Amino acid sequence: MIQEIALLKSCGLKPTPNRLSVLQTLFSSAETHFDIDLLIDTIALNFKPLSMGSVYRTLKEFEEAGLVLRHQFEGLSTVYELSREADHDHMVCVNCNQISEFYSDRMKTLQNEIPEKNGAQLVAHHHVLYVLCQQCR
Repeated sequence: MIQEIALLKSCGLKPTPNRLSVLQTLFSSAETHFDIDLLIDTIALNFKPLSMGSVYRTLKEFEEAGLVLRHQFEGLSTVYELSREADHDHMVCVNCNQISEFYSDRMKTLQNEIPEKNGAQLVAHHHVLYVLCQQCR
């Protein structure tokens, strides 16, 4: 918990019980992408239950502080993941909604080359591949 308190303080956020329970849930879970319902249920199992409004407000603060990323994948509710240094993209199964992460040196090269060849500068990117996962094929 000391690490989570220090992280919140470094982002200018007071380490309240609500913020700590959300952050500890995000750090300790095997899940990497959370929709609001999964997050609320997981928090309720391990901490004092929080209202949907409290969790949304906390996630908004975390997003503004750069602690979490919010994704709106086609056909899914909004999901959140911890911000990390590692660059990655996503694959979403159109059948079971499984979200997985991947990294491709080739895509990284292309995403930088294409704007450059067109006289532009890349400022952000978001790659999502919609697939049928191995279990759904």
